[in-house]
Order: sequence, then structure tokens, then C-alpha cells
Amino acid sequence: MCGIAGIFASRVDPDEHELVLDRMGDAMRHRGPDARGTFVDRDLRAGLVSRRLSIVDLAGGNQPISNEDGTVHVVFNGEIYNHLDLRRDLEARGHVFRTRCDTEAIVHLYEEHGAGGLERLHGMFAAAILDVPARRLLLARDGTGMKPLYWTRSEEGFFFASEVRGLLASGRVKAEPDFQAIGASLTAGFIPAPATGFRNIHKLAAGRWLSVTADGVTSERFWRLRFEAARHRPADEAAQDLERILSASVRDHIAADVPVGALVSGGWDSSLVAAWACRAGHELETFSIVFPDHPEVDEQPYARRVAEHLGTKHHEIAFRTAELPTLLSRVVATVEEPVMRAPAILQHRVAELAATRVKCVLSGEGADEVFGGYRWLGNRWFGVAETLRPVIPGAMARMLRPLSAHWRWRTLFGVAAAPDRPGVDMAWIGQHYPEPDIRLLADPVREGLATRAAIDLDAATRDSCADALQRRLSLEFAGPLADGILLTGDKVSMAHSIELRMPFLHRPVLDFASALPSDLKFKDGREKRILEHLVGTLPPEIARRRKQGLGYPRRLAADPAISRFMREILLDAPREGGLFVRDGLERRLNDGALETMWPMVFLQAWWNAFFA
Repeated sequence: MCGIAGIFASRVDPDEHELVLDRMGDAMRHRGPDARGTFVDRDLRAGLVSRRLSIVDLAGGNQPISNEDGTVHVVFNGEIYNHLDLRRDLEARGHVFRTRCDTEAIVHLYEEHGAGGLERLHGMFAAAILDVPARRLLLARDGTGMKPLYWTRSEEGFFFASEVRGLLASGRVKAEPDFQAIGASLTAGFIPAPATGFRNIHKLAAGRWLSVTADGVTSERFWRLRFEAARHRPADEAAQDLERILSASVRDHIAADVPVGALVSGGWDSSLVAAWACRAGHELETFSIVFPDHPEVDEQPYARRVAEHLGTKHHEIAFRTAELPTLLSRVVATVEEPVMRAPAILQHRVAELAATRVKCVLSGEGADEVFGGYRWLGNRWFGVAETLRPVIPGAMARMLRPLSAHWRWRTLFGVAAAPDRPGVDMAWIGQHYPEPDIRLLADPVREGLATRAAIDLDAATRDSCADALQRRLSLEFAGPLADGILLTGDKVSMAHSIELRMPFLHRPVLDFASALPSDLKFKDGREKRILEHLVGTLPPEIARRRKQGLGYPRRLAADPAISRFMREILLDAPREGGLFVRDGLERRLNDGALETMWPMVFLQAWWNAFFA
């Protein structure tokens, strides 16, 4: 796991290449505190830098890593779980390996297959390959989007980094707001790739490569979620196959030369991952967050029961309401994008705890998007809204949606107001978010809202969907998971130099799920039905639970200290040149509608971190 960055065809003075690269790398030292390495090619006016968090081959895996003759160089962030299989094949083809680390498989795979080899990588990754003879830089991001990668191109050249702060540290890139992206954040809780919230700073979309040469920048998708013809068979038989695949995935994910722990909530997904890790003979330490101020959402008894059942060494960290004002500014700066789809503050706290004991943790993340774990996937009213959309005038729908109090009418008018298919997709993603009151938005934000960024759902993915559940899961997978949940998980874990691994998102698991009949995922309001057949080995009180999900306690704004904080962060902003209309905010705050204003509070905190 690493932080990576680089430059290509840069106008930076060649004598300053290493200085600029060092600044970019040092800005992400938290992603890789164990080692730093650089490579510079003065002729290409290019260079690579890596900050390494050593997990595998601690002594020999420093980057950049080169091919046998030193003409192709790679920096890489992530883990390749099938690198040993790739290595055997590549050695049989004559390639010579000098290390045991997975990074080296990438450079030889590129030599053998070019960009076409990326589809063979099973794991999480953001990689940069500098091909000196071809005078080419190739970037790639894994198909699920577990590892982020940002890039920008200007008169100063081409720059990329694992985090936005790496780009800004170059001294050649400025932070300027992108109001279309901000509009997406207000309505969906995340920003779809390639937008980021920063003008001219792009996020490489999951499953895509990007090639940079003297002729310009090109990009193609090398992996996509694609549903296969359902394989109908008895549920017990399918569950046996899934248990074999998932347990093997967990074994792959605990492979490391450092201690590996697990995040445990007491829900099915994290409990199963931890159980399979222990069954593989791994001595596991487990970590969870508790809510002493909010017992109604506290899962402490369930997490402790799982730890007791598995015999793990269990650790807990508390979230206190009074900590929120201090943590909010720190965490939104860490995440770098205004993402509200994931409870970043809570994830930040548990990562902080895990970092005191291990360098790598397993998580149950991704099971909901792969196996149908959200109750709203059964929203039949959305299907009705799609049917009625052609007969409801868009202008009327846009006028009525903000006035609709009931979620069904908001859904109907939100779908009818969509100008095209991507707009309908965003209506699905944003169905749980109240329509922003445009009277509270400054002119640039209001204009950005009207032309907000949308999910770029691959046409082949859409065409492979045989039913409404598959279409909805594909949207959850391509949007909130990739650019919200996973992005947040990466940023807050790496802020504490922790590698987060997700066995449910391993390629063999995705391949299995793509051919699993929809009624074994979600039916009659029951989520993740296939997993019901696997939880029998867990304690009965865990097996009987339905999904709760990690989230912020309700009615936080009822705490006087929190309500004061919300008022301060919104009203202390300058009257001119900001996000919101001051007079409108004051009226809304005085109306006692604080709980509906959390998206604006998070957005203002992000604005303060980068633009105030």
C-alpha cells in the first residue's frame, strides 16, 4: 500500500524534478511512512514517486520497480491477490523477478500484454507505468474503485497523485471549485467520477486506464461489472459454492508479512469475514466503535459477542457527540471531496484505533452492493415513477419536487424531472436526499445544481441487467460504492497508515455474484438472502440480526453544543463569494430545521478546508 504521484511532459525545470516529486510524495507521507523512492527521466521531463507502506516483502518491495533492462517503471498503490499465479506464468515466459512483492508482477505483465494485461489483475490498485521507449505514461484504477487516483493537465504539464493534496503540493496546481460537482454532492452525497469538486482536477474512474503521450490523453475501460445469465439451482448448493469462494478470498486477503486485524460491527458481513480469517488459523485482533451517548445505535453487545465467539483480542473506541466539531474539519480535509454517503468521522475513529495495533484490517464492505443488502432495493414506487415519467411534464415535476413532503411524491417528481437516462440514474441515487432549497444556494451553486455531474454507467453493464434489482445494484456499485464509500474508506484508513482490505469485492466473488439469481439476493423485503445460508456458524443472536449499518446517531443537532457548532460553521462564512445565501440560512436555522442541514454543514466544512 502506498501513496504514488508523478509528472509527465512537464514544464518544471529538470533540475527541480526531484524536488517537486519529493514535495508531492511528502504531502502523502501518511500513506507510506516506511520508505520513499523516485525515478526521473529528464528527456521525457517525467518522474515517479512512491511513499511506501510495507505489507509484503518488507525488505525488497521499495518502489519504483523496473523491468529487466530499466526501460519500464511502475509505482503502485494497493494489493494484487493473484500475483503469485501471474508470476509463475510470467517466469515461464522468460521474465526475471528480483523481489517477492506484487508490484513487480505489474511491470512484467505490462511488458507482455500492454494495457490489455490490466484485466488480469485481481485486487485493489491504482498504478502508474512509465514506458520510456514508447514515451508513454499509463495510469489505471481497479474495477471496483478501491484505490483512488487523481490527475490534472495544464500548460505546466501532466500531474497525478493518490490524493488531491499531492497535486497541490507540486506548486503547479491550484485548488478551484467545480460547482457542477458540488451540485452532485448536494443531491447524491458523493461526486461521480471523473469530477472531484475541484475544477480541472479529475478522478480516474474505476476500471479505466488513461494513457498520456505527446499526442494527448486517451482513456478506455478495461473492466466493468457485467451480469451473466442466472444459474438457477438450489439455494443450499449455491451457498456451498459461495462459502468456498468467500473463504478462499479471505485467505488471500490475510496474506501479509505484517499483522492483519478485522473491523467487526456484529453484523453478518464483518462477522463472516472475521470468522473465516480465524478458521484459516489467523490470530485475529478485532476493532469496533461504540456509542455510549447513543445506546439506540450502539452495536457493542453484538461486536463483543462475535469477538467472544471467535476468541479474538477485541478493542473498542468510543464516539462521543462532543467530539464531532473537532473531528469534522479534520475528517473532511482528509477525505478531500464533499462525500456524505459514508460515515467518515466514525470510520476515522475506528481506523485510529486499529493503527495502534496492526497495519492492515479486513472489512465486510461491498457485501451490500454485491448481494443486495439495502432495504430500498425493493422500492417498487421507483419503478412506477419510471413508467409514468413520459407522461409527466418535466417543468412541472421540477417545480413540484421541492414542495413534496412524502418520499413517494419526491421520488415520482424526481424521476419525471430527469432530462435523460443518466438523470434518472441520479434520481435513484439521490432518492434519500432532500431536494436542496435553491433559495439557500449562492448563484454559482444553484447553476451547478442544474447541470450537476452524473454517473457514467457503462452501456455494457446496463445492457447486461435482466431485471430492476440488477439495474439498481449496478448503480449502487458504480456510484455510491466506488466514489463515496470506498473513496472515504481509503482516505480515512490511509490517514492512519492502515491498509483496508475487502474480501467481498474480490474478483472471484464478483464473478459468482454476477450469475446469482436475483431472488437469492433480495426478495420480499429480505436482504442478502444467500448469506442467510452461511451465518449458521455464528452465534444465534448474530444470525437472527437484520442489517443495521454504521451511521451517525439521529438527532445530533438536538445537543445544544452541536446546534451552536452548526450555526457557527454556516454563519461564520463570508457573505459574498461563498456557497450559501446568508439571509436564507438565518431564516432556516431560526425555523429549527437543523437536522436537514447536515449536508450543508459538511459542504461548508469542506469549502473552509480548501477555499476559505
